[in-house]
Amino acid sequence: EARKRQDVEHTRIDVRDRGPGIPEEERKRIFDMFFSVERGDRGRQGTGLGLAITQGMIGAHGGSVEALPGYDGRGTTIRIMLPRMQPPTTP
Repeated sequence: EARKRQDVEHTRIDVRDRGPGIPEEERKRIFDMFFSVERGDRGRQGTGLGLAITQGMIGAHGGSVEALPGYDGRGTTIRIMLPRMQPPTTP
């Protein structure tokens, strides 16, 4: 599920799931290249390069991306914040 909100300075995009969630101590590390965890019946699961690339692209545009606990204590929320650009004024 994705939701978008805007204010005067930023656009915020939240992508949420209802999975088992990511423990707090691992949330910052999921943006590291090839970070992986062993948990549950699926064995070793990794984020590969996807989240590291996402963080780099968002950062290149002056934004930020972070992993947060899900709403209602379930899942994970990936929050993307991007600065809003003002169109140039025409003389």
